[in-house]
Amino acid sequence: MRSKNFYTLILVVLASFCITESYAQDPRFSQFYAAPLQLNPAMTGVFAGQWRASINYRDQWASILNDNPFRTMAASFDMRYNVMKKDYVAFGVSVLGDQSGVSNFRQTRGNLSASYLKQVGG
Repeated sequence: MRSKNFYTLILVVLASFCITESYAQDPRFSQFYAAPLQLNPAMTGVFAGQWRASINYRDQWASILNDNPFRTMAASFDMRYNVMKKDYVAFGVSVLGDQSGVSNFRQTRGNLSASYLKQVGG
């Protein structure tokens, strides 16, 4: 006969498959459209021009948390090159640093991205 702990473990594992959402503190900006490579790396090269650079900074809850606000910084750069008449290949790099308040949880991440933009219609 199996123990009660075994059945509890099986129940927990099966219940974990039913979870469809989870929530966490993600770094985010108020003007998310000003950080296109942080929003979606597929946005690499999607702009009018030859290159684009962006720098973002957000300081949240400073009036309540005094010396330990939620602080997020990001920088990105991408370029696109014309390879055919209206087709482009683009490359980008982005860096994000995030500090989460009193818990002093910090993360730093860097991303490289590439894309090919194919003109389909007029």
